[in-house]
Amino acid sequence: MDTKITDNTNTQNSTKAIVINHMDSFYNNDIEALMSDYTEESIVITLEQTFKGLREIRLFIDELISFFPKGKTILILDKISIEDDLGYIVWHAKTPNLDIPLGSGTFILKNGKISQQTFVGQIEEK
Repeated sequence: MDTKITDNTNTQNSTKAIVINHMDSFYNNDIEALMSDYTEESIVITLEQTFKGLREIRLFIDELISFFPKGKTILILDKISIEDDLGYIVWHAKTPNLDIPLGSGTFILKNGKISQQTFVGQIEEK
């Protein structure tokens, strides 16, 4: 993995691989790779809104990723916990315009794709 994401677990399974790859794709601003993790039935829930289906999720990702420019973002994965098709992450990041001292997400996978996801972050503008 060619990123500043730190994996601090020893567990290996397909859910972990998908979650780590998803975070790696986010860090590298690879929108197509991110979108390939979802289906038309996928749901992403955030503090502000719930996004359903590929069109809505893409709009969310397009906006979110603009705050995390490739090559100018440090993203550290502080914790990853995996139980079967459930993944939970805690992370923090620094970007040119934002400090995110705490971010978290939950991933529920179905047939190798993200079926349901939550995202929350403590976002502080610099």
